[in-house]
This record gives sequence, structure tokens and C-alpha cells, in this order.
Amino acid sequence: MTKTFEELDRLDVSGHVEKKANLSYLSWAWAWAEMKKADPAAVVTVHEFDDYIEIANTIQTVKKPFLRDKGGAWVKVSVTMNDRTETELLPVMDMRNKAVAEPDATTINKNIKRCFVKALALHGLGLFLYVGDDLPEQE
Repeated sequence: MTKTFEELDRLDVSGHVEKKANLSYLSWAWAWAEMKKADPAAVVTVHEFDDYIEIANTIQTVKKPFLRDKGGAWVKVSVTMNDRTETELLPVMDMRNKAVAEPDATTINKNIKRCFVKALALHGLGLFLYVGDDLPEQE
């Protein structure tokens, strides 16, 4: 049985909200289970980006699940459910929500999971957790 945005938005997730430091979040595993209950055919896509490495004096193109820039890195995840795709782009951050200049594989993986939960929220599940997320930082 698929659920609409309105049904997912009304779903009481308060008993599944976890806190780490000053952040509230939903576990990616719990969010995955709820997504599959709402739409068993739901699909998550972790976007890959071209990167270039030198192997035996030739430049090779490789795909990586993050995009690096001068400030750090980004991850991008799409969730397709109920015939609709929502996509989220997230800077790779630490537990204090600060950009990580040189993220390792574990940090990239954790941020892909965070990005998945945010992309899923665009379908309604736990969207309220991000209210105020886009406010300007205080000086």
C-alpha cells in the first residue's frame, strides 16, 4: 500500500527521533524500513561523480559517490517512491554540522545516509525535523 505525501507527513516519527550533540535526526535504518512499508518499490540512488586519478602515467576516470571542492565534499541522493523522485545535495559535515575538508570513507558513508533521510523527508517522512534548517547562521 503506497502512502501519499500527506500520509507520510502525518506519520508520528517522534518516538524514533534520536539526538546527537544539538542535532535531532531519524536513523537511516528506521527511515528505510518506513520507506519500504510506504512503497515497496521505492528506490534510492546514490549519485556518482567523475574523478580523475593517474595510473601508470595515464589519467583514468573513476566514479566516486562524492564531489570534492575547495571547501570539502558533497554527496547527492535521490529517492524515488510513488512515481516521484526527490533529490537532496548535502555538504559532507561532521557531528557539529561543519564542513569536513578531507573526509574519509566512513564520513562519506555517514553523510550519504544523512542525505538519504533528507531526500526521503521531501516525500513527507520526518520533514518537520528540517524546519528552520535553512535559516541564516547567527553572527
